[in-house]
Amino acid sequence: AGKSLGFEMPKGWFDPLKIEGNIAQGTAGSAYNINVAPRISGGDGKYHWDTAFGVKINGVATGGLTINDSGRITGTLPALTSGIHRLTVAAKDESDNTKEQTFELSVR
Repeated sequence: AGKSLGFEMPKGWFDPLKIEGNIAQGTAGSAYNINVAPRISGGDGKYHWDTAFGVKINGVATGGLTINDSGRITGTLPALTSGIHRLTVAAKDESDNTKEQTFELSVR
């Protein structure tokens, strides 16, 4: 008879925190009010958008855009040139695992 090899997951071990999806395009200098379409998964399963991290465009905090706990980004897009820019948000779980994710933001 075969012997079963048991393996117990270490306490506090979770799949990595992951953010997937995409975001809506915007117009430079105009109001931007969207629910972030990306989904958060992994981690300890109890996660939220990192409001302290905020919203960064091209690696810089905008000051004009904020994200709330439920993933709504509001504010005014800065005066950006038309084209593709990088918008970065972050999520955390209750175990303090953090994941930053950058998306392509199409600006017209």
